[in-house]
Amino acid sequence: MRYRRTIACFFLFVIVVPLPVEAREIIFSTAGEGSVAFLDTDKFGSACAGRLGGGVGSCYGFREKKEEFTLSPTVTLSYFGSSRSSVTDNIVIYRGFHTLRLALGLDFSIPTIPIMMNIAVGTNIAKYTDTANYFFFPDLQCIFFREIDALSRKKSTWDIGLPVRLSLRNDMDVDLSAGIAFRLNLFLF
Repeated sequence: MRYRRTIACFFLFVIVVPLPVEAREIIFSTAGEGSVAFLDTDKFGSACAGRLGGGVGSCYGFREKKEEFTLSPTVTLSYFGSSRSSVTDNIVIYRGFHTLRLALGLDFSIPTIPIMMNIAVGTNIAKYTDTANYFFFPDLQCIFFREIDALSRKKSTWDIGLPVRLSLRNDMDVDLSAGIAFRLNLFLF
């Protein structure tokens, strides 16, 4: 239990220190996302629900395109809402909810592929719509981003992405969503 902080500091040291400091900078990002979730349980069957959200984050990364593999740690705080599921026989199978998500992840890119990827592990605290019931669940998200060159400037870039999220909820056998995302990156220094 008391070694958690030591282990976290060690991994941060291993990831950040070997990278060239003079080439790195702090990047502030804001993003919006829309997706469709596939939900399934043995008890109620399958259904789909829409999701909309937005978030802010920061990254300790590179502004210029590099000729080598890049790896940048990220921290993201986001909020999203999930609509209730489709209605079957005038019955709503799954309730909608709103959630606040904190995620830690890694942005990385490979120079031979013009796509960046972010893999993040998040923790969510959520509240069902029209109730006072709160619940907690972890998730795993992978986003593939491509920079929109026509909108990019010296101090900012725009990205379009494909987010895929697997939420590990106790009340669901499957909660898998995919959609489209837009991200604005602002270079602070």
